[in-house]
Formats: sequence, C-alpha cells, structure tokens
Amino acid sequence: KVLPIALVLDPGPLGEELGWRGFALPRMVRRFGAPLASGMLGLIWGAWHYPAFKVPGMPQNALSFPLFVVGAMVLSIIVAWLVLRTRGSVLIAVLFHLAVNTSLGAFQPPFPMFVLVLAIAAAAILVFDRRFRTSEIPDEQSTR
Repeated sequence: KVLPIALVLDPGPLGEELGWRGFALPRMVRRFGAPLASGMLGLIWGAWHYPAFKVPGMPQNALSFPLFVVGAMVLSIIVAWLVLRTRGSVLIAVLFHLAVNTSLGAFQPPFPMFVLVLAIAAAAILVFDRRFRTSEIPDEQSTR
C-alpha cells in the first residue's frame, strides 16, 4: 500500500528511472563502459533538474546547483551499479531513487555531508568492483 502512495506523492523516480536507467544506461554502457556512462548520465541527470533550482518552494531551490550535480553524478554511479548487478532491474533504480528522495525529505541531513557519503560509496564501487570498472554486463541486459 505504501509504494503506490509514495509514487503518487513523488512520481519523479518512476518517470526518470525508466528513461535514465531503463533506456539510456544500457546503451551508454555499451558505448562508454559503466564508470564513464554512469558519470556522464549523472551529469545530464543533474542538469535536468536545473529548472527546479529556479522555482521558489522546490526542495532544490535551497541547494547549491554545482554540489547537486556532483551528488547526481555519484548517485548515478551507485544506481548504475545496482541496476547492472540486478541484471538491468529498473525497479531497483526506482525504489532506490524513491528511498533517497524520501530519506532526504524525512531526515534533512546537511546536503554536503549527504553528497560526501554518496561519494564514498561510489568510490568504493569503483575501487572494489572490477566487473563494474570493466563493464562486464550480463548478457540478458546487453541485448536490450
């Protein structure tokens, strides 16, 4: 019962992740490799949110846009890793994106600290997951 309500209250994760991780990520990984593709996708994803920084009352309006873009880039690495490790599950991307948005709203951590924690997690993925670094993606996903 909670998930449908959460997606109605915050439909962004569903729509965005269908495009970012469902459509763009597999194509970009084949062309650029997982680390570069996820970083580039994060840059695009961050820029996508720019209009929200100009609308009073939007949560992004109070944040630093450059820091937000860095956050989108490191979060994109984490989400790409989740998607690639679940054989292309867009559902995991939607759920993780929704969890991030919900936790930011509920707990309101200092945004720079939040981005730092994401950056540490993304760095750990890049350092310790050789398959992600070398873009070995499952065959099932490479045909999509």
